[in-house]
Amino acid sequence: MEPLDVLKVVAESFNRIGVRYFVTGSQGAMFYSETRITHDVDIVVWLRLGDVHEVVESFTEPDYYLSVEAILKAMEYDGSFNIIYRPINFTIDLIHAPDTEFNRSRFSRVRPWMIEGVPVMLSSPEDIILMKLVYYHEGGSEKHNRDIASMFKVSGDQIDRNYIERWAPILGVQKHWDDMKERLAAKQ
Repeated sequence: MEPLDVLKVVAESFNRIGVRYFVTGSQGAMFYSETRITHDVDIVVWLRLGDVHEVVESFTEPDYYLSVEAILKAMEYDGSFNIIYRPINFTIDLIHAPDTEFNRSRFSRVRPWMIEGVPVMLSSPEDIILMKLVYYHEGGSEKHNRDIASMFKVSGDQIDRNYIERWAPILGVQKHWDDMKERLAAKQ
């Protein structure tokens, strides 16, 4: 199995169980931009306690690593846990989202994307951009800015800048968004 096949397996399982989720991060950005190498997939989830058993049963040894304790801890502290597909050492990073206004907005804007007949829930491009601005603010990695620039290059006419303008100051990334707008304008 290739990484995209692993993503399809996760999506099929979550769709069957009824887990609310969406793909985000660099893998999510690639749906709206140019492809680049990434070593994992980031998925935001809202798990219910009743989902945990079915999620664990969907990803069993020896092919998968998944810790029940890590899931429960992520749910309690709005943290993260992993599903690792061992044959290719591919990681799905699952982030349990806190119930905030921004996360409710993100979930309301999820878009289904078909990958070889499997519906995969995908973050909106605006929410990916906002989170990449947050991650850049937290860690300074230039890859986030490159991903944003690539998204605007490929999908710029589909991106709702007003939505980003609304959330950037609330998320504390207005300066980074202003810098990005200058960078994008310079490339035109």
